[in-house]
Amino acid sequence: MTTLDAGLTVAPTWHVGSPLRFAEEYARLSSYVAVGGLAARAKDPHLWREIHRAWPALAHRRVHLFGVGATRILRKGRPCSIDMTGWLFAANHGEVYTLTRWPHLRNLDVSPTSSDFSHATVAPLLAEMRHFGSTWTELSTDVFARYRYNVRVLLEVERRLNAREVAQCSETT
Repeated sequence: MTTLDAGLTVAPTWHVGSPLRFAEEYARLSSYVAVGGLAARAKDPHLWREIHRAWPALAHRRVHLFGVGATRILRKGRPCSIDMTGWLFAANHGEVYTLTRWPHLRNLDVSPTSSDFSHATVAPLLAEMRHFGSTWTELSTDVFARYRYNVRVLLEVERRLNAREVAQCSETT
C-alpha cells in the first residue's frame, strides 16, 4: 500500500540543486510543494538565488520550506509554511533568538559568561525580554525558559511577516 492508497496527502519535494524540471512538474501536479536541501545551506548568502530559480514555477503554489528560518528568505519567498530546529539547537546551547535587529533574526548567547553583549545590545534585549515575559536570570539558567522564549520570538516573526502582506497560503486554483 502506498501513502496515496492510505489516503495520506503527499507534498512533492524539490531539492535545491536538483533539475528545475522537477520543481515545474511538482507545481503542475500539486497545489502544495515543499523545497528541501536548505538546512545545511541556511547561512549560505547565495541560497535565495537557488530557490529563486524555481520560484516562477512555485510562486502560485503553497510552498513549504524545510529547514530554513532566515528572515531574508522568508521575506522574499513568502512561503506558506516552514520548519526548522535552529531555535531548539540554540536554546540547548544557551542561546535565544532576538528581534533587536529586525528584520534580521539573530541568536545571542545569554549564558553568564557570554561575550555577545555590549552596552548597545543589552538595553534593547532586556526590553524585549520584558515584552516576552522573561528575565535574564531565567533565560541564562533554564533551557526550558529558552525554548519558550524562542517560540515566542518566532511567533512574533510570523506576526510581523504576515502583517506586511496577506500570506500566500490560500488554496490556488
